[in-house]
Amino acid sequence: QDGVLQQLPHDQLMRMAPALVAAVVDLNRQGVMHNDITPSNILKFRSSSAGYVLGLCDLGAASCSAAEALAVSVLPEAYRPLMSPTLYSPVMNLMYSSAEALLLQTLGPSSDMQSLVFSLMTLDGIQLPWELAAAAGECKQ
Repeated sequence: QDGVLQQLPHDQLMRMAPALVAAVVDLNRQGVMHNDITPSNILKFRSSSAGYVLGLCDLGAASCSAAEALAVSVLPEAYRPLMSPTLYSPVMNLMYSSAEALLLQTLGPSSDMQSLVFSLMTLDGIQLPWELAAAAGECKQ
């Protein structure tokens, strides 16, 4: 069935995952950071030649480093520290956020890749360590 995935069989996910990695790498090479890779932003589509393919959607939180840097460069000097792209670190979904996002650091290609790995683990039926800790009551406020 087409649409948002809940979980995929391991062998099927492993056949489809390289295309997602390539999509993230391609976005990042063009200076675009997705910033919100989660299982709900990975869609499954029927393909006439490949059976099914996975696609990445929802670029609503995406950032483009070149565009942000240009936008900041035209601001008056007094406002630049408030709008610096190095401070831009949206945390859209804590469960799948990279370490950089959680620490409010500059996001880069590794941030998107970390979020993709966490999402693929979830789609493979693997509980993330922080999910297990929360379920065991080991998380601190």
